[in-house]
Amino acid sequence: MSKTIRIKANTAGGDISTVNLYHTSIIPANLLATDVTVGTLTGSGVLVTVDDDVTTFLTQVTDAGLCNAETSSLSSDYLEPNKRYFQVINSGSIGNTVQINYPTATDPTTSSVSQTVDFQNYASFVILGTFSYPDYTSFEGWYDTEHGGTLISTNNPLTVTRDTFTQGDKFYARFIGATPPVATFTASASPTTIDEGANIAFTLTTTELTDGTTVPYTITGITAEDISVDLITGSFVVNSNSDTFTVTTTEDLLTEGTETLLLSLDNTSGSASVQIIDTSTTPIPTYSLSATTPVDEGSVVRFTLTTTNVANNTVVPFSISGITADDLEENTVTGSFTIQSNTALVEFTVVADKKTEGEEVFALNLDNGEAFQHVFVVDSSILIGDVVINSGDLTVSSNSLGASGVLTATMTINYTVSVAPIVLGAPRAWVGGNTKCASGTNHTSNYYGFSPQEKAFSAIGSQAIGTYTYTSTVSWTYNGTCASHTSSPLTGAEAVQNSYCQTVNLGSGPASWNHNGTNFTNTTHGISLL
Repeated sequence: MSKTIRIKANTAGGDISTVNLYHTSIIPANLLATDVTVGTLTGSGVLVTVDDDVTTFLTQVTDAGLCNAETSSLSSDYLEPNKRYFQVINSGSIGNTVQINYPTATDPTTSSVSQTVDFQNYASFVILGTFSYPDYTSFEGWYDTEHGGTLISTNNPLTVTRDTFTQGDKFYARFIGATPPVATFTASASPTTIDEGANIAFTLTTTELTDGTTVPYTITGITAEDISVDLITGSFVVNSNSDTFTVTTTEDLLTEGTETLLLSLDNTSGSASVQIIDTSTTPIPTYSLSATTPVDEGSVVRFTLTTTNVANNTVVPFSISGITADDLEENTVTGSFTIQSNTALVEFTVVADKKTEGEEVFALNLDNGEAFQHVFVVDSSILIGDVVINSGDLTVSSNSLGASGVLTATMTINYTVSVAPIVLGAPRAWVGGNTKCASGTNHTSNYYGFSPQEKAFSAIGSQAIGTYTYTSTVSWTYNGTCASHTSSPLTGAEAVQNSYCQTVNLGSGPASWNHNGTNFTNTTHGISLL
C-alpha cells in the first residue's frame, strides 16, 4: 500500500537555489520532485506519495558553488492518518459485480471501481462482491492478483481498516461458477474464389466476447504485395460479437498460377481460405544469338544478342565451349551481355596459334539456356609435324626495265611431308622493294610497282609422305615512276631497284599451310634499269 507524506526542511544554506527530492537512495527511479525552491521546502513542504515501507528521504541541491551536488537527509511529517488508495476489481467473471459500500457507495459494476480513503475521517473501507446465478454459485474470496496470487480474505462484504489488510491496494473478487461460458470464433471469407484484382470480405463471428476485444490474425499463402494493404498481419476488433474488413487483391503481371490465401486466427480457433485465380501473365522474354561464320584464325568474332521483354541494363551471362581460353586473345571462356534497347554485342579475337588443330567449333551458350550460337573456326595455322620446309627461295627478275615493265617472281620450296594424306594450298608471297636514283637517294617504296603486294602461286594439292621440290612463278606489271621526283629514275650505276620477299604464305582456307621465314631465304635481287 501507499501513503501520502509531507517533506519539510527547518533550514537551508544561504546559497542553495533549488533541490531535487529522492527516497531511499539517489537514483533516477527514486526521484520524487525536481527543482523545489528553498521557500517551498522550508515553508509548507512538498506532498509526495510513496510505499508504506519508505522511511528515508534525501535531497540533492543546486547552489552557487559551495554545496553543489551535496546530499542530505530530511525530516518528514506524516499526514495523520494515512491516505490509502484502493482498487476493487471483478476478476473477469461475466455477469458478476463489485461495489463499494463505504465510505462512498458505488453502483455495482462488472469491471472495477477505485476509492481513496482518509482513515482520519473514516474508520473503515467496506467492499462487496456479488455473483450471477446460475452461472456462478458462490463467492470464492478476495485476492491480490486476478489469477493465482494470495488470498486476502473470504469475508464478503470485507471491512478494511487502517491496521488490517495493508499488504496491498488491489482487491480482486473471485467467484465459484458452474460451467463458465466459452467464447467461440468463426472466420469466413466472401467470395471464396476470385480473380486477381477482386475484393475479399473477411468476417469474424464470435460468442461471449466483450465489445472492443481484439482477435489477431495472420495471412499466409501470398506475399504482402499481393493485396492492397501491405500487411499480412492484423486484428479483428469485435463489437456485438462480429467484425468485417475487406482487402483488394493485386494484378501483379506475374505468372504464378492459382494461389490460396489463408487467413488464420492467431489463437488457432478458426481460419478462412480463398482461391485466387491467376489472370495476369508475365511478359515472356526471348533471346536470339547471331554471328558471322566461318572465320579464320586471327579474325574477330562478333556475337549479337537480340531480345524481347528484357529490361535495360539486364546482365545476361554466357559460357564458351569447343575452344579454350588460350584460343582467344581475351583469355577467358566466360562473360556477359548487358542489354540496352533489347540488344547487346560482344567481340572475341581468335588466336592464330600456329598449331594444327583442324576446324574447331566456337560455341557461345547463354547461361540461362535460352540461346546458343556456333561459329566454325578455320585452322589457318602451320601443320606442325605434318609439313616441314627444308629450304625455300623467292627471286624476282626481269629483262630490260624502263619506266615500266613486267616483273617475274619465282618461288622454290623444298619440303617434307611426315603425315599423310594432306592437301596443301597455293603458296602466296608479299613482294616489295625500293629504288635509288642516280643522285644516290634511297626512296623506299616510292615506286608503285614495288609497293608491297600479295601474289598467289599455283596450288600444290594432295601429297603423300615424302620429300618434294615445288617451283612456281607469277608476274605483274611494274610502274617505275618515282613518287619523289615524279619521273623515272636516271640510268647508270646508281639506278638500281631492289626487290625482295617479305613473307611467304603457303595457301589459304581449310587446306592451307603457312610459313613465316623459317628455313626460307628472302633474297634481294638487283635489277638494272635501261
